[in-house]
Amino acid sequence: MNNLDLENRPQKFIEDDIKYFEYMDELEKMNFSAKDLMFNYPVFAGHVNMARYMFFYDLYKKTLELNGNIADVGTYKGASFLYFAKMVKLFEPYNNTQVHGFDWFQGMKPSEFDDKNQNNKYVADYDLLKRLIKLQSLENIAILNKIDLVNETDKFFEERPYIRFKMAFIDCGIKNVLEKVVPAFFERLVNGGILILDHYNDSASPSESAILEKTIGNNLIKQMPFNRQPTAYIIKGER
Repeated sequence: MNNLDLENRPQKFIEDDIKYFEYMDELEKMNFSAKDLMFNYPVFAGHVNMARYMFFYDLYKKTLELNGNIADVGTYKGASFLYFAKMVKLFEPYNNTQVHGFDWFQGMKPSEFDDKNQNNKYVADYDLLKRLIKLQSLENIAILNKIDLVNETDKFFEERPYIRFKMAFIDCGIKNVLEKVVPAFFERLVNGGILILDHYNDSASPSESAILEKTIGNNLIKQMPFNRQPTAYIIKGER
């Protein structure tokens, strides 16, 4: 969970969020070392963040026998992107599965149809993420695409007509981006593959629900009982 403006969070969770960010403030004052944070991360991570990655793990395991890559659309600093890559390294050492990250690394530029509070959020460092991929020897799995998704998604797929995905995580939140990427990645999702939406039925992305529903036909929109965000997933072909 990111440090979002509390007034824009669902009221159902407002008390939990206030306590969480108070805890984060106290944690920063304690000056734990990077090694402490790395090796003992369950000590420090909030339950909402841990649920997020349990969610990804549970859904990823459903795709192990499917042929296809994984897409992380809206990669930001690479948390979900590299988490997927490390799961592939652990569970699919002899398959062709790769993880493609997609971002332009310039942050969010909301239109009149989007949440204005997202303006200029999620700016990230492309070169730093590339370096982290190399330091962890993940170059053969984690493929980072620096791309303007609105204007370059069609070209990406025209140059790779063969590419298919067994999982796609869409974390964009901007109407014109969602209108381009949700249909494009759903079309290339194999039958039984999983499409994940970060902000379905969420005011942080006002257009996301309608765009998803327009794209997926009669496929069921599901949620995990233990997870707050991502908010929804679809198994292609499950009606």
